[in-house]
Amino acid sequence: MQKYNLIFSMEETSSNIIKIIFDLKGKTPDILNQNIEKIGFVGNFPYCIWAKHNQTVEIYSYEKIEDELKHIADNNIMLFFEFDNTMLEEKHFYDTYMNMILKMAKDVDIYALVYNEKLSEFIKNKYEYIKTVNIRDLAQNSIYTTDIEKDIETLNKLSEDVLNFEFPVNKQETYTSLSLEDIEKYAQAGMKNFIIKMNTADKYEIVNSYINYLIKPEYKDEIRLKLLKMLAFPSKNELHKKE
Repeated sequence: MQKYNLIFSMEETSSNIIKIIFDLKGKTPDILNQNIEKIGFVGNFPYCIWAKHNQTVEIYSYEKIEDELKHIADNNIMLFFEFDNTMLEEKHFYDTYMNMILKMAKDVDIYALVYNEKLSEFIKNKYEYIKTVNIRDLAQNSIYTTDIEKDIETLNKLSEDVLNFEFPVNKQETYTSLSLEDIEKYAQAGMKNFIIKMNTADKYEIVNSYINYLIKPEYKDEIRLKLLKMLAFPSKNELHKKE
């Protein structure tokens, strides 16, 4: 069977689930689907003005970003930053927050999916360790489970909102899911990266999705129960306790 990469949305619930799965993997090394080569995240830390999505009034602290990037690097997780703001000007490239994050990510297997040619050149010149990827190049050997592009008017409007510090109400999106069988079929045909988008409002639903994609059948029930317990009682989760 051809190995493949599974890439998930970069947000807090997703990050917590992956942390728990990797912790459990440390105790039971063979729990992961044997056809997975790498696991990755796609998205951004909030608040990223180079993107038209994932916008909140929250800005992560230096310590939180450092902890997240260390976990990603230590577990050889791929990180795809998606910079799809279409209305950027050169002055926006010097955003202190985003440049701080990119400097901190030097030890990560990191990619930048860039929609703006000038931003792409800026990143290439300043951060040699970041692999810049045109979104269409990624699409040649990858499958998105949602539309790669929205119509340009919508994309421009969302980008303007970000730069004007306006926060539109996030609407729940509907995603078309690929089954594990579909992924394995496409992998045999030469596809390498599968970007899995899922709704995160229902923790039970997102846990089931991760279980189905990542965990071997014989471990699914055991890991599902552990994940749900840890998410329901995060204060008891040893992953978040200080040494």
